[in-house]
Amino acid sequence: MRKLFGKESPSQRLTDLWALRLIEKADLWEEVATSDCFDSDDIMAHGVFRRLRDEINLATLIYRNAAFLKTGDLSLGRFSLRNTAENPDEGTEALIESGKALEDFKIRATSGPQNASLVLVPENKRFPLLVEKTTDAIENLGCMLDTNEDSNKTPSRLGDLWKQISRGGTVEKWLGRTKPETFSVALAKLEAELKAGKPALAEYFACNLDEIAATFGLSTLEKNILCFFVTAFDTNLFGSVLNFFDFTENTNELIVDVIAAALDVRTEEIKAALRADSTLMRSGLVAIKETDRKWLTSRLSFLDNDRFKSLRSKRIPVEALISASIVPAPAAELSLANYAHVPCVSRVMIPYLRRAVAEKRRGANVLVYGLPGTGKTQLARAAADALGLKLYEVSTDKTENDTPRLQRWKSASVFLNSSRNALLAIDEAEDVFNEELETITDSGVFRSNKGEFNKLLETNAVPTFWITNSIEYIDPAMIRRFDLVIEVPTPDAECRRRMVEKVFGGNLSTEAVNRLAETERLAPAVLSRAAAVASLAGLRDGDLNENDVVDMIGETLRAQGFGRINEKSAALPGFYDPAFVNADLDLAELAEGLKSAGRGRLCLYGPPGTGKSAYAAWVAKVLNRPLVRKTVADLTSCYVGETEKLIAEAFREAERAKAVLLIDEADSFLLDRRYSQRSWETTQVNEMLAQLERYDGYFIATTNLIDTLDPASLRRFDLKAKFDFLKETQCEALAQKVLEGFGFSLAPEDAAALKGRRNLTPGDFAAVRRQAAFRRLRGSGDFVKRLVEESKLKGGAAVKIGF
Repeated sequence: MRKLFGKESPSQRLTDLWALRLIEKADLWEEVATSDCFDSDDIMAHGVFRRLRDEINLATLIYRNAAFLKTGDLSLGRFSLRNTAENPDEGTEALIESGKALEDFKIRATSGPQNASLVLVPENKRFPLLVEKTTDAIENLGCMLDTNEDSNKTPSRLGDLWKQISRGGTVEKWLGRTKPETFSVALAKLEAELKAGKPALAEYFACNLDEIAATFGLSTLEKNILCFFVTAFDTNLFGSVLNFFDFTENTNELIVDVIAAALDVRTEEIKAALRADSTLMRSGLVAIKETDRKWLTSRLSFLDNDRFKSLRSKRIPVEALISASIVPAPAAELSLANYAHVPCVSRVMIPYLRRAVAEKRRGANVLVYGLPGTGKTQLARAAADALGLKLYEVSTDKTENDTPRLQRWKSASVFLNSSRNALLAIDEAEDVFNEELETITDSGVFRSNKGEFNKLLETNAVPTFWITNSIEYIDPAMIRRFDLVIEVPTPDAECRRRMVEKVFGGNLSTEAVNRLAETERLAPAVLSRAAAVASLAGLRDGDLNENDVVDMIGETLRAQGFGRINEKSAALPGFYDPAFVNADLDLAELAEGLKSAGRGRLCLYGPPGTGKSAYAAWVAKVLNRPLVRKTVADLTSCYVGETEKLIAEAFREAERAKAVLLIDEADSFLLDRRYSQRSWETTQVNEMLAQLERYDGYFIATTNLIDTLDPASLRRFDLKAKFDFLKETQCEALAQKVLEGFGFSLAPEDAAALKGRRNLTPGDFAAVRRQAAFRRLRGSGDFVKRLVEESKLKGGAAVKIGF
């Protein structure tokens, strides 16, 4: 076809040489099926196999003409290529009748009636005659020649066919060989051409390989192995020859042997070039993977399959070759100031990375983890900006060949090795950590590439951020190889407040800002996205109100499983005063004492609604500390062991944020262990006690059932304070305060109606106040009447009885 169109294909002498070596050394030609030797079959598209077919067909003719070649009797000659059982050989008769045979070969006729037509050919003329009369027919046959009258007895493989026709030594005698010489002749010709300096590969392919080798520091052998892998996908002679091998076994031994045979190199050298720590394999340009498919091409994974296959047909610069694997990071949307709640960022991480880049330190890795949306990716980008460095990110895009991202990182690290101002980031790194995960059990996580991964972490050339939402399945041995492990929690209340005000540009009321700021698991990414949507929906123009915005954010949190936005009623009332709380000690004095001490663990107990949680919020305000409030719903899980993790995380969260930790209804986690009926009830109490023992900040627990608490918990509290029902004077003062907010004053007769009510709490006053939002309050008497109704609903003696 090349001759027909007057074109020549790109030079492939080197790969043809490799193919011929494999055929010669492994006698691969023997495996070719005789039924695959028709002109229409793929294997025959390669001229060397056509020549092999012609050579074997000639040997078959020698086998079929053994009697003629031995005796010279022309009547025994079978020069026709057709099956003699169906079509008698016409060639011999024609020779005899023409008389030309007598003239050409000086045929001798014997005497006697039986031998009247006997014609004998001299020995030195027999084989030339056979070749002369059959060469054209063989070249135009287009298939394998039958060996005898019964075509069904023809062997199915060329190797078996050759064994059959070479028995007796006739073929060896007349051809002078014990096996076909087609490949040895072709091999010698190719070696001579390459020695003479003819191109080994197409110019553009050779240029591509040279640039890759120079960029990644590959040796000549490693460059040739890469060439071997790339051209394995060809449909030329080399690719066809590789298909004779079965690479099903998940071992590299056969791959090593085949490459060594093709390149004519010792197997030890190939093994060294394919080790995990070799320059070629560390480059990530190609990886050898496990598979149950037999083809070598199924065992290979390139950095970018499509681009690497194109290396053979067009010029591709290295930058274009890796462009789909690493990309420049977008500009940072946050600055390091947004990470004040993670002190080690500015104090440790930034100075460390500055020195690591300057000194080209190997094995510099920072593991960054935390809940989705907490700003982990932005932290890497902000750090690069602060350091004046260029951040590149390992692409998360799925490609057709789905190249493993660890392989992409290896290539990126080697490619950027020469740069003195580069950082790398692998976002969603759990994909990388889980790529070679084999099993997860209670005793640990098992990886098939653990050794290779650990070695890479110790020797990578470019400092790298590994960003993940969870570190649960990362092997401890792997974690210890990260220089820094940084958790990025949700920002504390003050940071959240600043972020809310910044992203919404003052378009939210103070109350809405407070509600969002007090929502503990509200992440920066959720805020930024919500602000963008609100802007497009018309928040600034008044088409969208702030309640819609808060509801939108709340739906996102709920979908994430992160709870909901704090309700308006959850905020501390504007008129809160500890004077309206009936406690067994001075609450204002207690708050001042806590402020001086810098720590304190309190247990506030008493009936519901007596103001325990509100006091905790007030204390946090006095201390100028954020309040981390946890309820039973926040800290419990249906999965074994998860509740304990949530309890531990609550203390860590408060510790990081330097907050006041409030756990409402703490009796659920501090129940007397003597009455536990299930093992997990005991472990939850144990976890809470252990956390309390070591906690050195502000902790407040509230309970309605102090008598049920485990004795060990009571000694861990620095102070137990009782909150009780309001005193008569407190009831009257609080009623007057609430009524002022509605424009009323407490009438004397209504004040008298409150006297003797001994089960009223601040919570009752708050309930009546909320009720007024949808049930208009008509005055002092109406207000007191509703309070009395609340009192009666509680049951028991609501009025003092005296004589």
